[in-house]
Amino acid sequence: FDVDLFLPTLSALHFSCELFQDGTFLMFDEYFAFGSRKDRGERLAIAKFLDSQNKYDFEQIQTYGAGGCVFVVHKKR
Repeated sequence: FDVDLFLPTLSALHFSCELFQDGTFLMFDEYFAFGSRKDRGERLAIAKFLDSQNKYDFEQIQTYGAGGCVFVVHKKR
């Protein structure tokens, strides 16, 4: 995901979530944007997405570049 902003990221997560499988990798290019604030951008979108559903957990597994973050998807059983 290279969307940067909250609402487009949240929309993209909801649009694509039915394609997630256990072990899917998700990369967010601007996860640490906005001074690493948790109430903005991709970080807020991920938190709101995970709060709004009961199917998936995301595990942070790596960071990259100036602000990217990689997660692996775990399907809840």
